[in-house]
Amino acid sequence: MKKTLLTILLAAVMPISLAAQAPKTGRLSGSHIIECWTSPSSDGSDRSPSQILAREYVDGYLAGVADATEGTVWCNTHFIKQHELDAEVIGLLKDLPATQTNSTAAAKLAIAALAKHFPCTKGKK
Repeated sequence: MKKTLLTILLAAVMPISLAAQAPKTGRLSGSHIIECWTSPSSDGSDRSPSQILAREYVDGYLAGVADATEGTVWCNTHFIKQHELDAEVIGLLKDLPATQTNSTAAAKLAIAALAKHFPCTKGKK
């Protein structure tokens, strides 16, 4: 009986303690999208299919973040192209401390970068 009770208590408490320890990085951390977007092949040749797919996934992820926040959080006043915007955001994220990119959701970091570097002027939101 004591073993059963102890097992039930541990089963109830363990997910809570694991959740408390896990960083809240959302689906992707800033470090992860930096790595996927900038990762060259290890031997200097063309990227592998998995590296190409990872880069395309990040491009789509950043496009979703940009589309969802354009006009409210940031404004594309210079009509920057999507691939240029992706490169700009990744460049800005690379300048952040690793502790921040490792522990923060990529979407939050991308939104902050967009808002800071492409602010909306009054009347353009």
